[in-house]
Amino acid sequence: MAALEIKLEYIGIQTKDNIYDRENTSGFLAKVGIKFIHRLERSNDHPLTGWYLKPELIYSQWSDTRMENLYGPYPYSYTTSEVRRTVNSAAFNLVIGRQILLGGAVTLDVFFGIGYGFQDHTDRSDLNYSIRFNPYAYSHLQVDAFVALAFSGGMLFGIAF
Repeated sequence: MAALEIKLEYIGIQTKDNIYDRENTSGFLAKVGIKFIHRLERSNDHPLTGWYLKPELIYSQWSDTRMENLYGPYPYSYTTSEVRRTVNSAAFNLVIGRQILLGGAVTLDVFFGIGYGFQDHTDRSDLNYSIRFNPYAYSHLQVDAFVALAFSGGMLFGIAF
């Protein structure tokens, strides 16, 4: 059995991220995939229950503000600049997972994906300072700026209709 899955999410609930020193993050992410469900051989199982394989297209875009310290020619002189950037991130993942139906209406979905991904950003700094690569793209993880390996995974609860 095949099922089309579309996810749209808003990025921006958190206004301060101390790990990457970001503020005012806002954006969105979208995931589209066709879930090929392999049903178990029991006749009483729901059609949405079973293991699945899903090729998935992932796209996320967000903007954030960072404070950057730019060091000058002298060891202790620097300039602080507020830097606004927009990041575009995309991936194509092959996802394997298991979905079960709880109580007839609630689905539990556990999944892991691996594939190809890339990221691009626009730097809106007056000082033309390059901002570092960010491996966390809100929708997936990327290994490195020079390695196009992307991962996704998680656990979802949903309502079947």
